[in-house]
Amino acid sequence: MKKRQIAKRTITLTAVISMAILSGCKKDVEPASPDASSPAVENSAAGAKTGAPSTEAAPAMTEALALWQKGKEDDAVALFVKTEWSKAALFAKDALLGMTEKEFIAIGLPERTQTHEKIMKELDVVRALCKSVIARAETFAVQEKPDTARQYFTAMSAFGKRIAEDPDALAILQVLGKSLQKKADQSLGDLN
Repeated sequence: MKKRQIAKRTITLTAVISMAILSGCKKDVEPASPDASSPAVENSAAGAKTGAPSTEAAPAMTEALALWQKGKEDDAVALFVKTEWSKAALFAKDALLGMTEKEFIAIGLPERTQTHEKIMKELDVVRALCKSVIARAETFAVQEKPDTARQYFTAMSAFGKRIAEDPDALAILQVLGKSLQKKADQSLGDLN
């Protein structure tokens, strides 16, 4: 019974935080580049929960986030837009954002709280990159470059769909994915 209560609290907390993330996605503020010394930057760039650098090729989103965190925002956005999200690996298996919801729930409560805080910091970086992609797409739409805008919105929709429909993804990532897909799809509809 106690495990069930903890799981319910975790899901409730995840839902509340997801709403905070989603409300941040609606702001029209250009995202700032994260501080390179932040834990989110260190964890994402290394691609590992343990802090050990990965020897494998970085999955698409991990690589894009590393570029973003190094201040190479244009390169990060370009990589994001050219990635075929239906096929690309998103996060390294040992990365915090590569963790499954079951793995997250299985963590002991004190450690889960710390892990949750780290996940939220990494999600801030993901959200900043996604906001930049959407902002650039909107700029292209205003500049009457519908083909380029469509390319950016299509990439965002595919990314959102990929994480929203991943049954193993963290619940908070799935919610973010649904929001990103919905925003991109609405914008694509407005272009037509």
